[in-house]
Amino acid sequence: MSMKERRTLRGDDVRRLCIEKNWYTRGDCEEYRKVLNMADSQNVTTDLIVKVAEDIYTHSDKDYWKDCESDPVGNICFEIARICYSFFEKEEMTENHVFEIDLETEKGKEMITLVQNRIGELIKNPTVQKKVISMGNAGKTDDEIRNWVTLLAISTLYGLPKDDKDSQCNYPVNKLMELAAECAA
Repeated sequence: MSMKERRTLRGDDVRRLCIEKNWYTRGDCEEYRKVLNMADSQNVTTDLIVKVAEDIYTHSDKDYWKDCESDPVGNICFEIARICYSFFEKEEMTENHVFEIDLETEKGKEMITLVQNRIGELIKNPTVQKKVISMGNAGKTDDEIRNWVTLLAISTLYGLPKDDKDSQCNYPVNKLMELAAECAA
């Protein structure tokens, strides 16, 4: 089971934090309203926390930080993260779900080597060469062609489900499997 964390933040909580810490004493009402609106989020990212913290620091009395030994913005980030609400939700698996593979493990390295070796074999195959040339002539990008060859390599090694289309390469899987069978022969 895979879980994901979603953090939320309320502008009112940031307001209370600023009052409690005596921050944002150098900004006008409009600037204050903007930072509180920015902070009010149902999907808090690190970038958002940093933006809010930088705005708070910019509009705060610098004397507050004169005895601070560490980065003031980092301290503000910590305080903002502390008042976020965290929710842990089961991550739903979709048909197009992308799995992350740790490529630094022995199995990950073995998998990369296996696929790379298969790609090396496939690009020597006249059928694959013709297909790659026709894809290039049809205006496919280098990335699209590389993705297709990689998918072909994986399919000749492991096979693919016989669905109508593969969402990654937008190429009919049954045709891909036919070509994979032809190349594997």
